[in-house]
Amino acid sequence: VGSGLGLVLFPAGYLRYRDFDPTYVDISWPDRHDAAVAVGGLVLLLVVLGGVGLAFDRLGVPTATSAIEERAAEMANPVFLLALVPLSFVAIALGEELVFRNVVQKYLYEDFSRRTAVLMASLAFGAVHFRQYADPNPVATLSTLFIVFTLSLVLGWLYYRTENLLVPIAVHGAFNAIQFAALYVQLTGGLSAYGL
Repeated sequence: VGSGLGLVLFPAGYLRYRDFDPTYVDISWPDRHDAAVAVGGLVLLLVVLGGVGLAFDRLGVPTATSAIEERAAEMANPVFLLALVPLSFVAIALGEELVFRNVVQKYLYEDFSRRTAVLMASLAFGAVHFRQYADPNPVATLSTLFIVFTLSLVLGWLYYRTENLLVPIAVHGAFNAIQFAALYVQLTGGLSAYGL
């Protein structure tokens, strides 16, 4: 929550510094096209990242475990993972997409092609996740950061295609929510303890 709050305050400061009004933030009610792009983007993301993960597994390329996953594995009942499901949308995705799409990527549009801006914003997105996936094995760290970079490329492309921040927020939030819920089920054997 603190991280999400910080990620929302940073764009607010950026807007003030650049003397932009709140309309600079590209949020509008999604139309049918936006909704279709969001659903297709989530499916694309799951397929691409599933394929990358499978390829890494088949090739024996190690990947790093996130700090959240390590903490959850140490707990008898990592109920905090269930709290992270809604927070995936309102804290994590909202904050990260505001910063990396509506500030970084959009700022880069001023001096670079949109494709280059998506690429550069995705490199920055991957770099800030280094600490979360730092592993004693540098190959594991780099392979996991490649996965994060690929995630960001898809999210950046969705923003580029729709110019509506709600699309990458929805896809990013849904992706993270699926991961947290799946991890909870994997670690506890189900949701029955909570009536789900």
